[in-house]
Amino acid sequence: LIRARPVEIVIGNAVRRVLYTIREEKRIIESADDSSSQRTEQSEPKLHIMLKGTIKGNGNTEEGDLNASLGEAITDGLQEIMGELDNYHEPIAKQALEHIHADDVLLVSGASKTIQMFLQEANKKRDFEVIVAEGAPECHGHNMAQKLCEIKISTTVITDSAIMAMMSRVNKVLISPKAILANGGLLAQAGTHMIALAAKHYRIPLVCVSGLHKLSPLYAHDIDAFADLKSPGRVFDYGEVPANVDVLSPHYDYIPPELVSLFITNSGGHLPSYVYRLLAEYYDQADNNIYI
Repeated sequence: LIRARPVEIVIGNAVRRVLYTIREEKRIIESADDSSSQRTEQSEPKLHIMLKGTIKGNGNTEEGDLNASLGEAITDGLQEIMGELDNYHEPIAKQALEHIHADDVLLVSGASKTIQMFLQEANKKRDFEVIVAEGAPECHGHNMAQKLCEIKISTTVITDSAIMAMMSRVNKVLISPKAILANGGLLAQAGTHMIALAAKHYRIPLVCVSGLHKLSPLYAHDIDAFADLKSPGRVFDYGEVPANVDVLSPHYDYIPPELVSLFITNSGGHLPSYVYRLLAEYYDQADNNIYI
């Protein structure tokens, strides 16, 4: 799956999180089994060796019981991951009142369920206005604006070309990226980089609202590696394109970390400089490169 769609970074994140859970449960059982069982290898064991290998104890506990305990611990860990993926919107939404104040003007682009629930929670006790950039050519912002109107939030839809003109009225910019990279940069829908630059020009904070399952240990060494072109049919009709013209329609933009002010995640709010710590808590360095 990862080789087929390298730009779908969340797939690799899920695999790494599962591997981290297995390794962590293995460490816990080993340390609880017998303190005399010390490792002589400096490097992390391979996964297949870890699952097949014998857990050496002091002879009081049978190997089968230890393997059964490891299996149960891994199952519990996987259930915890699944529960986190199903409910990550809720802890993010609970932080809304800390970041959205009365009479704020917020700018969002496109459609995002995470941001929608975030704004819905804030709307219970705050009065604010939302400006939605339509996000051409798909114009998912229209759907977002309709959903916000249904929950009684004051909403204005603007074209992408009007973002710079409207930015001076905005208090915060909210975005929900495709992925968060190891350096604190973002991979987001096309057009987000323009919004980030406009926010920086007016010194408007750009707030990333996202679950930690989108956090990736990958670095943006080669931006082209994340390039994903979609059909240009909605930008330019095929019958109207001259023979000597190439029409490119990128799917995503890369936003460098210096343009991001704050991350709001299901574990709380974090600065871009704290991303390295989150990576250590969620992934094992031995699994950063999972291409076998």
